[in-house]
Amino acid sequence: MRERDTTRALTNDERDHVIAYADKLTLSETINPRTRRKREAVADLMAFMAGTGVRINEARAVRWDDFDLKAGTVHVRGTKTRGSDRRLSLPSWLTERLKARAERLGTDGLVFSSPHHLNEPERVWDQSNSAKALARIFIGSGFPWATPHTLRRTVATILDQSGVPLAKIADQLGHTDPAMTARVYLGRDLMGDKSAVAAYL
Repeated sequence: MRERDTTRALTNDERDHVIAYADKLTLSETINPRTRRKREAVADLMAFMAGTGVRINEARAVRWDDFDLKAGTVHVRGTKTRGSDRRLSLPSWLTERLKARAERLGTDGLVFSSPHHLNEPERVWDQSNSAKALARIFIGSGFPWATPHTLRRTVATILDQSGVPLAKIADQLGHTDPAMTARVYLGRDLMGDKSAVAAYL
């Protein structure tokens, strides 16, 4: 049994590698159309979570009506806390990817409906099946310790390392309390270089 590590995040390069691996699986000329559709759904789900930091349940529930692809935004109708109902701006690479998905599949119903049922855009993709599909991508791309939640932690870490204020990171993740974002999602390096801090003292 593989050992999962819920405290780690992917680096930017590792995140890109995982997405590229998922995309590569969709390009095989020997797979049938149904398998290709499933692999495309997995790759797009992986990219959406990696580009937004949404929870897997939030991603599975997002609808095409929640997007404004011209503006590059999505309304995430989270249910965990008051702060989880939020509007997010999408990175341009993700907006283009979702436009391509919309062109392939249309814009009715759920964005990530069950890929097992063609032409049923309201059929919810089972949590267990979608999580297992992501796990296969993590294993195949060389990160067997990662879980769907790793993508959420990765977004928080990338934003933190880019100097985004803690409150904005909490807003991105849908946390009401920024202290929880810092405590649970952002690693602390007590023995690292503090020269930038010393400059203020």
